[in-house]
Amino acid sequence: LTVEEALSENFEDSMSIESLNLVNSLIEKNLKIFLDNPNEQNYYITEIQQYNKNQELKWVEITTTFRFNNYNEIEILGVSRDIE
Repeated sequence: LTVEEALSENFEDSMSIESLNLVNSLIEKNLKIFLDNPNEQNYYITEIQQYNKNQELKWVEITTTFRFNNYNEIEILGVSRDIE
């Protein structure tokens, strides 16, 4: 997907239900780590199943990190790559 396509996707619909459950639990866990020490740069690597342009599930590796944006809101930045 292009950046624009990925940003327009609904988060819940972009991956399998098992992957969504995993990602939600990891967000909760890793958010606590971030909030305990927001100045420490942590990266998290996870393998999930994500839909491609043809709506086929593909295994991807995602690398994510948390940060505060200019409005002091928490953002999750991520990059995924096809590992099939």
